[in-house]
Amino acid sequence: SRPLEAPPGKRWRYSSGTTNILSLIARRAVGEEDYPSWPRRALFDPLGMASAVFEPDAAGTFVGSSFLFATARDWARFGRLYANGGRGVLPEGWASFGASPTPQAPNGEYGAHWWLKLSKELGGGTPAAAKIPSDAFHALGHEGQCLTVIPSRRLVVVRLGLSIDITAWNHAAFLGQLLEALPA
Repeated sequence: SRPLEAPPGKRWRYSSGTTNILSLIARRAVGEEDYPSWPRRALFDPLGMASAVFEPDAAGTFVGSSFLFATARDWARFGRLYANGGRGVLPEGWASFGASPTPQAPNGEYGAHWWLKLSKELGGGTPAAAKIPSDAFHALGHEGQCLTVIPSRRLVVVRLGLSIDITAWNHAAFLGQLLEALPA
């Protein structure tokens, strides 16, 4: 019921609420009867993500922005899906679309629900961040949880640690050290 702040496609601002709106749209498209089991059938089972649990809000809509609980191995399976171009699960071209900068995001830092650059708080803009391959993209959690996909290195990195102070974890430095330790 609120008016738009800007015409569609003219301004970019990160908002986890956008993902939750998409969850509601998916609920309506899938239908009430199939919606509760839809993530398991369409995504988790095909990827072998046995531990994954999507938490719904009070109205029953999955909180797509935040509340997907899974083991590190299952998060790695999700990352591998994107590292492999989404084959067999996602529509053709969706994985590369997600890892491409949206034109409205300043400095090309965001794609379709993936961060393409690390924030300053996670070591972005540092010499270590400059060593991360340009095809890397990241899902970044509220308190320092990170899922990084680097297709050119065939690498998926999961960090489930909790950092109340986000600056306590330097993900760029960690990735730089990891990349140095692994064969090219």
